[in-house]
Amino acid sequence: MTPKELMANIHDMALSDFFANLVEVHNNFHVFDKITTPEIVLLEVILILFTIGSFFYLKKHQNKIIIRWFIGFIIFTLFQMFTASLFSAIKLGSWAYIYIKTSWIISTTWATFILWADYLANKFFKKYSIKNFLLSTLILSFFALFLEFIMIHLDIRVFSEETLEAFSQRAIALFPIYYSAIISLFVMSFYKYWNLKIDNKIIIPVKNNNLISFLICFLGILSFDIMTRTMVTNIGWCDWSYIIDNVSIELTFIGAILIWTSVTLIDKYLGYHDIFKKFILYFGISIVPIFFLEVFLINKGMRVYNEATVNNFSGLTIEALNMPLEIFFGSAFYLLIILPFITYIIFLVNQKK
Repeated sequence: MTPKELMANIHDMALSDFFANLVEVHNNFHVFDKITTPEIVLLEVILILFTIGSFFYLKKHQNKIIIRWFIGFIIFTLFQMFTASLFSAIKLGSWAYIYIKTSWIISTTWATFILWADYLANKFFKKYSIKNFLLSTLILSFFALFLEFIMIHLDIRVFSEETLEAFSQRAIALFPIYYSAIISLFVMSFYKYWNLKIDNKIIIPVKNNNLISFLICFLGILSFDIMTRTMVTNIGWCDWSYIIDNVSIELTFIGAILIWTSVTLIDKYLGYHDIFKKFILYFGISIVPIFFLEVFLINKGMRVYNEATVNNFSGLTIEALNMPLEIFFGSAFYLLIILPFITYIIFLVNQKK
């Protein structure tokens, strides 16, 4: 049974049958190697014990530690789901996955790494400062890279065929360094942004975000697009705009303008709302142009998703647009990752004023 068949027959099923079929769909629709080894089980046990031990230590030095950890867990789970067709984790055992190749053990470990990176950076610099953000991101990158090398050594980390084809043998060996740094950048900005809410940090509204913040945001989004470039092919843009493979700075610029402008308008006219309400507004205003831009480009043949990405589609569609449901969720996940980065960078830049 496919997800589409499950949803088509949902009204004829008892609740118990629905959950039974849901488990069947999850286990059978996306088949990959879940068979683990003693070495991998040992690693999982160590990672779980590391997380438990970290809780006992860090709760003495940081309040609301569970909430902060959960924020880290959420953002890395989003990252795993978003980048599943780029690289993924296998052989962790069937118990280790919550959706397709999204592993709760990996998300748990990353969340704990985030707590430690934040804790260590706070010892050297003021908590909400540019230096603190850079140091915590750097520390997290080292933690992440260490874990990645272990996962690669144990054959847990696998790359899609498109990713392997896009890199030379030497480049693919260096790729973990790049994506560890880029993921750390966005994960840490997400964590720091929502910590502003937890700490009840008062953010003084700034009526006009400057071009420096836009430039930083553009470069950040560009680095993300470069990392995820093998997930989708961009076609039909000006030749001069392609900087690496099919990454077009024209498309990146359009996306950055749409998102940054939405954030700037909210900050200018509704800046006195609290962080949570403003984020809902940021997301609500940004999702419409971002999603429909994606739909437009797909229909025009200017965005072509690779085979590994399409294979992860459930078969469910948005009937009015004849568009896979995952296109909408992809746009939503993209914004959930990008928006905290942009808003936190703007916050840090404005701190200097």
